[in-house]
Amino acid sequence: MKESSSLLILFGALAASSLALSQGRPPLVNFGSTPKSDTDDLVIQHFGANYAVANITASDATHSIKLPSGTSGFGFIGQASVAGRCVAGTVVVAYIIRADGHVIEPFVVSSSDPRLNDIATARMRKVHFISAELDGKRVSSIAATRLPFACGQLHGS
Repeated sequence: MKESSSLLILFGALAASSLALSQGRPPLVNFGSTPKSDTDDLVIQHFGANYAVANITASDATHSIKLPSGTSGFGFIGQASVAGRCVAGTVVVAYIIRADGHVIEPFVVSSSDPRLNDIATARMRKVHFISAELDGKRVSSIAATRLPFACGQLHGS
């Protein structure tokens, strides 16, 4: 069974406004959807307290945009065990991809079983990316990934 988790790049990273920078918050871009989705609003609200979040759409012709791409830590997820029992479900995790490609601050956007939340966020901390670029500069960005966990016989077992 191949991994069916879809990388939902919500996009991310732009130089922040001078007001936000003067308040000491580092810049972070959300390459959002058009029109802005509920998930865009959620990640902007979540990260906005500590970061100067700018929302850029993929169709923005005023900027040259290169989205992040995964380089390691992806692949078959397999089974998740909690207290010795397999737990099935799906977790959507949003996180920041730093300009150096490391994942930081993962948080659960939605989950079919809260027992999977810590497993899902720990998994995302192990993933590495080639970071996004905005106008030729590597930037920190926001992304989200859907992680499915299954129980039962695994292919290749």
